[in-house]
Amino acid sequence: MSEHVPPAPILTPWNGALLDRIRNRPAELRPDAVFEDCPEGYCPWGEIQSRKAFGPGVDFVETASHGGFRLSRDRFDSMPPELRRVSFTRNQFYEEDSAWSAVALAWPELFTDATVRAARVTFRQVYGPVPEFRRPA
Repeated sequence: MSEHVPPAPILTPWNGALLDRIRNRPAELRPDAVFEDCPEGYCPWGEIQSRKAFGPGVDFVETASHGGFRLSRDRFDSMPPELRRVSFTRNQFYEEDSAWSAVALAWPELFTDATVRAARVTFRQVYGPVPEFRRPA
C-alpha cells in the first residue's frame, strides 16, 4: 500500500522548518502535536488575508491558496488529544478540507447543529471513528 504524502504548504519564512518536517510523511494521526508560535499575519498556508473569529481563541484564517482554523495556546492546550492530533501541521492549525472537523467537535457550541453533524461525518470519513472524550468543566 502506498503512503499518502500531504501537499507541501506555501513556503514562508516561518514554515520552512515545518515543510521539512512534514515532507514525505504519511497523512496519519499524529500524537505529538505541539503548539508553535508563528509571526503575526502568517500561517502554514502563507500570509493571512482574512480572519473570522468563531469564539475566543478560535479563528478561521484564509490565505491566497488555502485556509483553516487557528487556535490560541489556551484553546490548543484544552483541545482533547484525540482531536488535537489530526492537524497535518502537528500544531494549532486545522486545515479547511477535513481537519476543521476536529475544531467543530471540540467546541460544538461555536457552530450550528448542521455544521457539527457535518463535522462528525467528515471526521469519520477521513480519520475513522469519532472519539469519545470528556470535555473539561
